[in-house]
Amino acid sequence: MRKKSLFILFFLNIYQINCSCPPPDPEVSCFSQQDFDELFSNETVSNDLTEQILLNSVGINGFLLTEDNPVYHHFKTNDIDEFVIQQNRYTTIIINTLQLLKSSRNYTKNQLRKCLKNIVLPSNLPSLTLNCVPGKNNYYRLDGQCNNLKNPLRGSLFTPFLRLMEDGYDDGYETVSKLRNVETSRSDSNVANTARGLNENLSPETSSDMSTMAFQILTHELMMTLKVQLQPEHHKGGFDCCNSADNPLLANLVKINKYCMPIYIPNNDPCYAGKTKCLNYVRSFRAFDQWNIQSAPSQVNFHTPYIDLELIYHNKSFEHLEENSGLFDIANDTKMNQILVGYDPRSMQLPGLFLYLSYFLRLHNEIFKEFRRIRPTVPASTVLFETRKIVTAVFQKISIDLIISVMDFDIPSQKCYDPSIDPQVSLEFSIAFRALHYFIRDKMGVYDKKHFNIPSGIRGKFPTLIDQSQLIENFTEYEINKCGLMHGLVDTSWNLGGMGDTTRCKFFSTDSKKLGTDLRSMDFQFGREMGEPSYLTFLRFSGQLKKCDAEVKASDLSNSFDSGTLNFLTKRYQNKIHEMGLSIGLDFEARNGAILEPGVQFIITDQLKRTICGDRFWFNHDNGIFTRTQRDRINAMDMNQILCINHDCNSTRIQFFPFLSAGNSNRKAVCPATSDIIGLLDLKTW
Repeated sequence: MRKKSLFILFFLNIYQINCSCPPPDPEVSCFSQQDFDELFSNETVSNDLTEQILLNSVGINGFLLTEDNPVYHHFKTNDIDEFVIQQNRYTTIIINTLQLLKSSRNYTKNQLRKCLKNIVLPSNLPSLTLNCVPGKNNYYRLDGQCNNLKNPLRGSLFTPFLRLMEDGYDDGYETVSKLRNVETSRSDSNVANTARGLNENLSPETSSDMSTMAFQILTHELMMTLKVQLQPEHHKGGFDCCNSADNPLLANLVKINKYCMPIYIPNNDPCYAGKTKCLNYVRSFRAFDQWNIQSAPSQVNFHTPYIDLELIYHNKSFEHLEENSGLFDIANDTKMNQILVGYDPRSMQLPGLFLYLSYFLRLHNEIFKEFRRIRPTVPASTVLFETRKIVTAVFQKISIDLIISVMDFDIPSQKCYDPSIDPQVSLEFSIAFRALHYFIRDKMGVYDKKHFNIPSGIRGKFPTLIDQSQLIENFTEYEINKCGLMHGLVDTSWNLGGMGDTTRCKFFSTDSKKLGTDLRSMDFQFGREMGEPSYLTFLRFSGQLKKCDAEVKASDLSNSFDSGTLNFLTKRYQNKIHEMGLSIGLDFEARNGAILEPGVQFIITDQLKRTICGDRFWFNHDNGIFTRTQRDRINAMDMNQILCINHDCNSTRIQFFPFLSAGNSNRKAVCPATSDIIGLLDLKTW
């Protein structure tokens, strides 16, 4: 009931409480538009990091967009590399301008914000211009563009995240809150452990192991952020914020805390055993919205593969399909390794997603072959693109089903499509999503990898499979070899930027109170470096708090935290609980028996509504992409059918909702024949 009321509050537009506590700032005299035009046209005003942008994520070595990198060819079609450099350039100019205003006129945060809103970017700046014609763009772009026909760039590659709430930067655009950043002097791992100890309700036993991938499938694109890094010769992967003594410039960066935000580990940490004192963390690249500068710079959306299946359908995979008569050569270890691993380094970071997405390779092959059988005169290229469109639509439908089955979300009506709704991801959603890292099950059995017929190229990357016995009944060794099952999460035992072993130590701990705490340490730090709002700002935003920070007492938060948690937080923040960031506040909220904390539920529900109604999930709207009959056939597909297509044994038995444990209300049944499953699509209607 509580989450429903929060949902209603949000869409009644009860957003911000007008606090009268802070005195109003005096009027400001900002630079004129002519001044800004001169700044942008002055070639001497540039960022010395511009040419050294790395596409990177926290703890992972970066990769440059160079000719010898296969990812370069994937992005080059849209001239993305030049666009990112220019985007970084104008962001840097704006920040430098604000710094000048602050130093020369001693402006406050609110005064700088007023100046920020007055900036109009020059018209000669490069931009991505698109021509998306309703009814004619039947094949959406792989980078998320043209999904929203009215606003084709919303939610697409390299668009800044929305900010639903006022940012938490001390200066309004860059500096991390000093008091909030004091949190890093204490152990975030211990904080996360405390949160788990106070509220041990982890993922429910009703969820199968596969449900641990649920939120990753839809939202892990948000984790991949642009990193601005220096790259000295002796720091090939970017600079090391933990070991900067050998480089004065890096030491200075750590000192001023502009690009470095290392996470310090206390001596008594139970996992690191006193050996590791610091986790490297470099601040992400941020950008202002090029089309509407109205708020502080925000995280940049790197990619959209888990809505658009881009990890399967990218430029190099299309070359492979054209060379292989429109089919994925699943038996070719080298080719599959190139397609699913080699051309997107994130696949190495997200092995569970890699395996999940691999299920749709066979779906593609079966649909393509059936099309060629019933439509032999249609050009193969047309069949290929139509197959891609159907497979992506089935993937989107199943992804929505997955959320409903695991989370019990209040999903909006199929008729909600409105191109004026902005589907862009919000920074708050990116922060709330990270709370879902705790959905990893605390105990997982391990299969012997020799029992699985997995391509050797893939097996070399992913050496150990995690038990999926909740999903599929146990097989004998003979049945496993015969059926060639590919399923399960994967042990992240390879080196993740030097943190593989230490991350795994807690992430897969058998002690549930320590589950995932290294990831949470990075999650907390991510919120700080992106200028996350305070938790109290969120409470006002959602209509749960009507007081300003100076008026709030601990007793005012009794609806959010139980007494033990509130006592812990009050001591931790030395009675300055208004300095608590959104990420930690969401993590400590009382669940009251629910799967998710109320605040996380609130933010994620809002994002899903905007994502679906704003046409990021485009398959199910009256937009001319599919007929009503075709949409009905797509809606007949379920995840259990996709799993059955990937299993060659007719005796395979899978429960109807594979992301939930089997039981009386979710019984297992023998898989139908693949031809019968493909028959559900009734491809003659295409």
